[in-house]
Amino acid sequence: MTVGENVKLIERHYEAFYRGDMEGLIEPFDPGIVFVEEPDVRPDAGTHVGIEGMRTFFEAMFDGSQEVAVDPLEWIDHGDKVIVEIRLHGRFRHTGIAGEARFVHVWTFHDGRVTHLRMYTNKEAALADLGLPPG
Repeated sequence: MTVGENVKLIERHYEAFYRGDMEGLIEPFDPGIVFVEEPDVRPDAGTHVGIEGMRTFFEAMFDGSQEVAVDPLEWIDHGDKVIVEIRLHGRFRHTGIAGEARFVHVWTFHDGRVTHLRMYTNKEAALADLGLPPG
C-alpha cells in the first residue's frame, strides 16, 4: 500500500465520523488495533484494544454528544505512519454546552490496516515521540 493510500483510508475514517457511520469508522482497523489516549487528553483516558474496544469508545462518544465533528487541520505522511492534527468540536448531550479541543492522531499501518492509534494533546509531543524534529 502506498503512503498516499494510508491518508485516503484515514480521510474516509473521518468522513464516516461526520456521518456517525460506525461500520465506516472501524473499517480501516486491524482486529488487534490498540488505541492509546495520552493521560492528559481527558480524565478517563486510557487504552482501547480490538474492534470491540474501538466500537465501545465511539459509541460512548456519540451517546454523550448532541453533535460532534472532527476537522483535520494538518496531515503529515511519514512512512507507515500518518500524523493528523485535528480540531474536535461539538455539544454535550446532557448539558447543551459546546466545546472544542485540538489533538494529534498518530495512525500506524501494517498491511493496509490501522494497527495502532495514539492521541496526543499537542503536535510537539507526537513528533518527539516519533523521533521527528518539531514542526
